[in-house]
Amino acid sequence: MVYQLFLPPTTVLDIGANIGLFSLWARRCFPAATIHAYEPNPRITAFTKNNLAQGSIAFFAEGIGSQSGFASGIDQSESRLSQFTVGAMAGIKVISLQEAVDRLGGNVDLLKLDCEGAEWEIFHDPTPFANIESVRMEYHLTDGKTIADVKQVVESLGYAVDHLEENIGFGIIWFSRP
Repeated sequence: MVYQLFLPPTTVLDIGANIGLFSLWARRCFPAATIHAYEPNPRITAFTKNNLAQGSIAFFAEGIGSQSGFASGIDQSESRLSQFTVGAMAGIKVISLQEAVDRLGGNVDLLKLDCEGAEWEIFHDPTPFANIESVRMEYHLTDGKTIADVKQVVESLGYAVDHLEENIGFGIIWFSRP
């Protein structure tokens, strides 16, 4: 079975952009789309900003959470292992998912979510998901979470699972509005 988007997205939100490869791919595939990319890791944001400037992609050196504030980070030198915890009094700026959706005009056709376990905090506010059509996500089974928890969150947000690849501790899930 081929898993594809039915219409080319006009708005793309890349949370956990890393050095920007997904956003650059999205620019190539969807040249007319407005693309916003978020990456909070200060060690790589200069690379990300430089890469995304080539594709006219809006870059924000911020994290995303269920609400605005600050996060503290643990950077283990491999960006895939860097994790950020919301709730610090200072440090890395975090905006709410709702604010990121609003910056894109209030609707997101495609959300790429790969934030090394921070997705569980983002899910605390389901409201912005009402304005997000499709999600492509790397999930992380942190803090005792299971694949059943992932599926439950997806369904509670009003989505249907399009594709699921299970792995030990993390995996890929695609979901969209039915």
